[in-house]
Amino acid sequence: QGASQSAGARRLSLSAIHPAFPSRIAMAAELQEPSRPQNAYWLWLSENREAITKEAGSAKGPVVGKLAGEKWKAMSAAQKKPFEAEAAKRKAAYEKAMEEFKASGGQPGKRRQEKQQVKQARADKKAKKEARKASGKPSRPQNAYWLWLSENREAITKEAGSAKGPVVGKLAGEKWKAMSAAQKKPFEAEAAKRKAAYEKAMQEFKASGGQPGKRRQEKQQVKQARADKKAKKEARKASGKPAKPQTAYWLFMSENREAIAKEAGSSKVPVVGKLAGEKWKAMSAAQKKPFEAEAAKRKAAYEKAMQEFKASGG
Repeated sequence: QGASQSAGARRLSLSAIHPAFPSRIAMAAELQEPSRPQNAYWLWLSENREAITKEAGSAKGPVVGKLAGEKWKAMSAAQKKPFEAEAAKRKAAYEKAMEEFKASGGQPGKRRQEKQQVKQARADKKAKKEARKASGKPSRPQNAYWLWLSENREAITKEAGSAKGPVVGKLAGEKWKAMSAAQKKPFEAEAAKRKAAYEKAMQEFKASGGQPGKRRQEKQQVKQARADKKAKKEARKASGKPAKPQTAYWLFMSENREAIAKEAGSSKVPVVGKLAGEKWKAMSAAQKKPFEAEAAKRKAAYEKAMQEFKASGG
Protein backbone atom coordinates (compact mmCIF):
# COMPACT_ATOMS: atom_id res chain seq x y z
CA GLN A 1 0.00 0.00 0.00
CA GLY A 2 2.75 2.44 0.91
CA ALA A 3 5.10 1.18 -1.78
CA SER A 4 4.84 4.33 -3.87
CA GLN A 5 4.19 7.41 -1.75
CA SER A 6 5.67 9.84 -4.26
CA ALA A 7 7.59 9.95 -7.50
CA GLY A 8 10.68 10.84 -5.46
CA ALA A 9 10.44 7.86 -3.09
CA ARG A 10 9.43 4.91 -5.22
CA ARG A 11 12.59 2.91 -5.79
CA LEU A 12 13.25 -0.02 -3.50
CA SER A 13 16.32 -2.08 -2.62
CA LEU A 14 17.75 -4.37 0.01
CA SER A 15 20.53 -1.92 0.77
CA ALA A 16 21.00 1.82 1.05
CA ILE A 17 23.50 3.98 -0.77
CA HIS A 18 26.74 4.38 1.17
CA PRO A 19 28.15 7.93 1.18
CA ALA A 20 31.51 6.70 -0.07
CA PHE A 21 29.99 4.66 -2.91
CA PRO A 22 30.75 7.04 -5.82
CA SER A 23 34.45 7.24 -4.97
CA ARG A 24 34.60 3.47 -4.66
CA ILE A 25 33.22 3.13 -8.19
CA ALA A 26 36.04 5.25 -9.53
CA MET A 27 38.63 3.15 -7.72
CA ALA A 28 37.14 -0.29 -8.48
CA ALA A 29 38.77 -2.36 -11.18
CA GLU A 30 35.31 -3.50 -12.27
CA LEU A 31 32.39 -1.06 -12.15
CA GLN A 32 29.62 -1.93 -9.73
CA GLU A 33 26.15 -0.58 -10.35
CA PRO A 34 24.67 1.37 -7.42
CA SER A 35 21.76 -0.31 -5.59
CA ARG A 36 18.42 1.45 -5.59
CA PRO A 37 17.65 2.92 -2.15
CA GLN A 38 14.57 2.15 -0.06
CA ASN A 39 11.62 4.52 -0.23
CA ALA A 40 10.02 6.11 2.86
CA TYR A 41 7.65 3.20 3.48
CA TRP A 42 10.39 0.58 3.34
CA LEU A 43 12.69 2.60 5.60
CA TRP A 44 9.86 2.80 8.12
CA LEU A 45 9.08 -0.92 7.76
CA SER A 46 12.75 -1.89 8.20
CA GLU A 47 12.86 0.07 11.45
CA ASN A 48 9.56 -1.35 12.74
CA ARG A 49 9.43 -4.87 11.26
CA GLU A 50 10.15 -6.67 14.55
CA ALA A 51 7.33 -4.90 16.42
CA ILE A 52 4.88 -5.32 13.52
CA THR A 53 5.76 -9.02 13.20
CA LYS A 54 5.09 -9.47 16.92
CA GLU A 55 1.76 -7.65 16.65
CA ALA A 56 0.76 -9.60 13.51
CA GLY A 57 1.55 -12.89 15.26
CA SER A 58 3.35 -14.13 12.17
CA ALA A 59 6.62 -13.54 10.34
CA LYS A 60 5.13 -14.38 6.94
CA GLY A 61 5.69 -11.64 4.36
CA PRO A 62 2.05 -11.17 3.23
CA VAL A 63 0.77 -11.05 6.85
CA VAL A 64 3.40 -8.55 8.01
CA GLY A 65 3.01 -6.52 4.78
CA LYS A 66 -0.77 -6.24 5.16
CA LEU A 67 -0.57 -4.92 8.72
CA ALA A 68 2.38 -2.65 7.87
CA GLY A 69 0.51 -1.19 4.90
CA GLU A 70 -2.51 -0.41 7.07
CA LYS A 71 -0.34 1.27 9.72
CA TRP A 72 1.57 3.33 7.14
CA LYS A 73 -1.68 4.56 5.55
CA ALA A 74 -2.97 5.63 8.96
CA MET A 75 0.16 7.64 9.80
CA SER A 76 0.04 11.44 9.62
CA ALA A 77 2.19 13.51 7.27
CA ALA A 78 4.27 14.61 10.29
CA GLN A 79 4.92 10.99 11.28
CA LYS A 80 5.98 10.07 7.75
CA LYS A 81 8.14 13.18 7.28
CA PRO A 82 11.46 11.90 8.77
CA PHE A 83 11.29 8.73 6.63
CA GLU A 84 10.45 10.71 3.49
CA ALA A 85 13.34 13.11 4.20
CA GLU A 86 15.78 10.20 4.60
CA ALA A 87 14.42 8.53 1.46
CA ALA A 88 14.90 11.75 -0.54
CA LYS A 89 18.47 12.04 0.75
CA ARG A 90 19.26 8.45 -0.25
CA LYS A 91 17.62 8.87 -3.64
CA ALA A 92 19.75 11.95 -4.38
CA ALA A 93 22.91 10.02 -3.42
CA TYR A 94 21.79 7.11 -5.62
CA GLU A 95 21.13 9.35 -8.64
CA LYS A 96 24.54 10.97 -8.25
CA ALA A 97 26.22 7.57 -7.96
CA MET A 98 24.31 6.32 -11.03
CA GLU A 99 25.41 9.31 -13.11
CA GLU A 100 29.05 8.65 -12.18
CA PHE A 101 28.55 4.94 -12.88
CA LYS A 102 27.23 5.70 -16.39
CA ALA A 103 29.94 8.31 -17.01
CA SER A 104 32.57 5.68 -16.16
CA GLY A 105 31.14 3.32 -18.78
CA GLY A 106 28.83 1.32 -16.52
CA GLN A 107 25.82 -0.48 -17.99
CA PRO A 108 22.66 -0.12 -15.87
CA GLY A 109 20.82 -3.43 -15.47
CA LYS A 110 23.86 -5.60 -16.30
CA ARG A 111 24.23 -6.87 -12.73
CA ARG A 112 20.53 -7.82 -12.62
CA GLN A 113 20.82 -9.70 -15.91
CA GLU A 114 23.88 -11.62 -14.74
CA LYS A 115 22.11 -12.52 -11.50
CA GLN A 116 19.08 -13.76 -13.46
CA GLN A 117 21.32 -15.83 -15.76
CA VAL A 118 22.99 -17.54 -12.80
CA LYS A 119 19.59 -18.19 -11.23
CA GLN A 120 18.24 -19.58 -14.51
CA ALA A 121 21.26 -21.85 -14.94
CA ARG A 122 20.67 -23.30 -11.46
CA ALA A 123 16.97 -23.79 -12.17
CA ASP A 124 17.77 -25.53 -15.47
CA LYS A 125 20.24 -27.85 -13.76
CA LYS A 126 17.70 -28.73 -11.07
CA ALA A 127 14.93 -29.28 -13.66
CA LYS A 128 17.25 -31.50 -15.71
CA LYS A 129 18.07 -33.63 -12.67
CA GLU A 130 14.41 -33.96 -11.70
CA ALA A 131 13.38 -34.79 -15.28
CA ARG A 132 15.99 -37.56 -15.48
CA LYS A 133 14.90 -38.97 -12.12
CA ALA A 134 11.22 -38.88 -13.15
CA SER A 135 11.93 -40.58 -16.48
CA GLY A 136 13.62 -43.55 -14.78
CA LYS A 137 16.51 -43.35 -17.22
CA PRO A 138 19.74 -44.75 -15.70
CA SER A 139 22.52 -42.29 -14.98
CA ARG A 140 25.84 -42.74 -16.75
CA PRO A 141 28.41 -44.13 -14.30
CA GLN A 142 31.71 -42.45 -13.47
CA ASN A 143 34.83 -43.61 -15.26
CA ALA A 144 37.98 -44.78 -13.44
CA TYR A 145 39.47 -41.28 -13.20
CA TRP A 146 36.32 -39.76 -11.68
CA LEU A 147 35.96 -42.61 -9.17
CA TRP A 148 39.56 -41.97 -8.08
CA LEU A 149 39.00 -38.20 -7.92
CA SER A 150 35.81 -38.59 -5.87
CA GLU A 151 37.72 -40.69 -3.37
CA ASN A 152 40.71 -38.32 -3.20
CA ARG A 153 39.19 -34.86 -3.78
CA GLU A 154 39.54 -33.65 -0.19
CA ALA A 155 43.27 -34.48 -0.02
CA ILE A 156 43.95 -33.04 -3.50
CA THR A 157 42.05 -29.85 -2.66
CA LYS A 158 44.15 -29.47 0.49
CA GLU A 159 47.36 -30.03 -1.46
CA ALA A 160 46.29 -27.63 -4.24
CA GLY A 161 45.50 -24.95 -1.66
CA SER A 162 42.24 -24.15 -3.43
CA ALA A 163 38.78 -25.67 -3.91
CA LYS A 164 38.36 -24.11 -7.37
CA GLY A 165 37.51 -26.70 -10.03
CA PRO A 166 40.26 -25.79 -12.56
CA VAL A 167 42.97 -25.76 -9.86
CA VAL A 168 41.90 -29.09 -8.34
CA GLY A 169 41.35 -30.62 -11.80
CA LYS A 170 44.82 -29.64 -13.04
CA LEU A 171 46.60 -31.21 -10.06
CA ALA A 172 44.33 -34.28 -10.13
CA GLY A 173 45.00 -34.80 -13.86
CA GLU A 174 48.76 -34.66 -13.28
CA LYS A 175 48.54 -37.17 -10.44
CA TRP A 176 46.32 -39.55 -12.43
CA LYS A 177 48.72 -39.48 -15.39
CA ALA A 178 51.65 -40.26 -13.11
CA MET A 179 49.95 -43.29 -11.53
CA SER A 180 51.02 -46.79 -12.54
CA ALA A 181 48.70 -49.35 -14.16
CA ALA A 182 48.62 -51.27 -10.87
CA GLN A 183 47.51 -48.15 -8.98
CA LYS A 184 44.74 -47.45 -11.49
CA LYS A 185 43.55 -51.06 -11.66
CA PRO A 186 41.04 -51.09 -8.73
CA PHE A 187 39.37 -47.93 -10.06
CA GLU A 188 39.22 -49.32 -13.60
CA ALA A 189 37.73 -52.57 -12.30
CA GLU A 190 35.04 -50.69 -10.37
CA ALA A 191 34.31 -48.50 -13.40
CA ALA A 192 33.92 -51.58 -15.64
CA LYS A 193 31.53 -53.13 -13.09
CA ARG A 194 29.41 -49.97 -12.97
CA LYS A 195 29.41 -49.65 -16.76
CA ALA A 196 28.09 -53.21 -17.14
CA ALA A 197 25.33 -52.50 -14.61
CA TYR A 198 24.46 -49.28 -16.46
CA GLU A 199 24.23 -51.03 -19.85
CA LYS A 200 21.94 -53.69 -18.37
CA ALA A 201 19.73 -51.03 -16.76
CA MET A 202 19.63 -49.12 -20.05
CA GLN A 203 18.44 -52.19 -21.95
CA GLU A 204 15.65 -52.65 -19.39
CA PHE A 205 14.78 -48.96 -19.69
CA LYS A 206 14.44 -49.27 -23.49
CA ALA A 207 12.47 -52.51 -23.21
CA SER A 208 9.95 -50.81 -20.92
CA GLY A 209 9.35 -48.04 -23.49
CA GLY A 210 11.98 -45.56 -22.35
CA GLN A 211 13.36 -43.19 -24.98
CA PRO A 212 17.12 -42.63 -24.74
CA GLY A 213 18.04 -39.15 -25.85
CA LYS A 214 14.58 -37.72 -25.13
CA ARG A 215 15.94 -35.51 -22.36
CA ARG A 216 18.64 -34.21 -24.69
CA GLN A 217 16.04 -33.41 -27.35
CA GLU A 218 13.87 -31.56 -24.82
CA LYS A 219 16.90 -29.61 -23.63
CA GLN A 220 17.74 -28.68 -27.22
CA GLN A 221 14.14 -27.57 -27.81
CA VAL A 222 14.26 -25.30 -24.75
CA LYS A 223 17.63 -23.95 -25.90
CA GLN A 224 16.26 -23.37 -29.40
CA ALA A 225 13.18 -21.61 -28.02
CA ARG A 226 15.45 -19.23 -26.09
CA ALA A 227 17.63 -18.67 -29.16
CA ASP A 228 14.52 -17.92 -31.25
CA LYS A 229 13.27 -15.46 -28.64
CA LYS A 230 16.67 -13.76 -28.55
CA ALA A 231 16.85 -13.67 -32.37
CA LYS A 232 13.36 -12.17 -32.55
CA LYS A 233 14.33 -9.49 -30.04
CA GLU A 234 17.54 -8.69 -31.93
CA ALA A 235 15.68 -8.61 -35.25
CA ARG A 236 13.19 -6.12 -33.83
CA LYS A 237 16.02 -4.02 -32.45
CA ALA A 238 17.88 -4.13 -35.78
CA SER A 239 14.73 -3.16 -37.68
CA GLY A 240 14.46 0.00 -35.62
CA LYS A 241 10.87 -0.82 -34.67
CA PRO A 242 10.00 0.85 -31.33
CA ALA A 243 9.33 -1.45 -28.39
CA LYS A 244 5.94 -1.21 -26.70
CA PRO A 245 6.22 0.71 -23.42
CA GLN A 246 5.25 -0.66 -20.01
CA THR A 247 1.86 0.15 -18.51
CA ALA A 248 1.53 2.01 -15.19
CA TYR A 249 1.26 -1.30 -13.31
CA TRP A 250 4.40 -2.74 -14.89
CA LEU A 251 6.36 0.44 -14.16
CA PHE A 252 5.30 0.10 -10.52
CA MET A 253 6.16 -3.61 -10.56
CA SER A 254 9.58 -3.06 -12.18
CA GLU A 255 10.60 -0.47 -9.62
CA ASN A 256 9.33 -2.46 -6.63
CA ARG A 257 9.92 -6.11 -7.59
CA GLU A 258 12.90 -6.70 -5.29
CA ALA A 259 11.15 -5.35 -2.20
CA ILE A 260 7.87 -7.13 -3.01
CA ALA A 261 9.75 -10.42 -3.48
CA LYS A 262 11.36 -9.88 -0.07
CA GLU A 263 8.00 -9.19 1.54
CA ALA A 264 6.40 -12.17 -0.22
CA GLY A 265 9.21 -14.41 1.01
CA SER A 266 9.68 -15.82 -2.49
CA SER A 267 10.99 -14.71 -5.88
CA LYS A 268 8.62 -17.03 -7.79
CA VAL A 269 6.70 -15.09 -10.43
CA PRO A 270 3.17 -16.23 -9.40
CA VAL A 271 3.83 -15.41 -5.71
CA VAL A 272 5.39 -11.99 -6.42
CA GLY A 273 2.72 -11.20 -9.03
CA LYS A 274 -0.13 -12.03 -6.64
CA LEU A 275 1.18 -9.75 -3.89
CA ALA A 276 2.06 -6.98 -6.39
CA GLY A 277 -1.44 -7.16 -7.85
CA GLU A 278 -2.98 -6.85 -4.40
CA LYS A 279 -0.78 -3.86 -3.58
CA TRP A 280 -1.57 -2.16 -6.88
CA LYS A 281 -5.33 -2.66 -6.41
CA ALA A 282 -5.15 -1.24 -2.88
CA MET A 283 -3.25 1.89 -3.97
CA SER A 284 -5.14 5.18 -4.16
CA ALA A 285 -5.48 7.22 -7.37
CA ALA A 286 -2.90 9.66 -5.97
CA GLN A 287 -0.42 6.85 -5.36
CA LYS A 288 -0.90 5.47 -8.88
CA LYS A 289 -0.73 8.91 -10.51
CA PRO A 290 3.09 9.18 -10.98
CA PHE A 291 3.20 5.73 -12.62
CA GLU A 292 0.22 6.52 -14.86
CA ALA A 293 1.78 9.86 -15.84
CA GLU A 294 5.06 8.16 -16.75
CA ALA A 295 3.19 5.43 -18.67
CA ALA A 296 1.22 8.06 -20.63
CA LYS A 297 4.45 9.90 -21.43
CA ARG A 298 6.10 6.71 -22.68
CA LYS A 299 3.03 5.73 -24.69
CA ALA A 300 2.98 9.12 -26.45
CA ALA A 301 6.69 8.79 -27.26
CA TYR A 302 6.09 5.24 -28.54
CA GLU A 303 3.21 6.31 -30.81
CA LYS A 304 5.29 9.14 -32.24
CA ALA A 305 8.25 6.79 -32.81
CA MET A 306 5.94 4.24 -34.46
CA GLN A 307 4.58 6.84 -36.86
CA GLU A 308 8.11 7.79 -37.84
CA PHE A 309 9.03 4.12 -38.23
CA LYS A 310 6.07 3.51 -40.55
CA ALA A 311 6.76 6.71 -42.49
CA SER A 312 10.31 5.54 -43.13
CA GLY A 313 9.03 2.28 -44.67
CA GLY A 314 9.10 0.15 -41.52
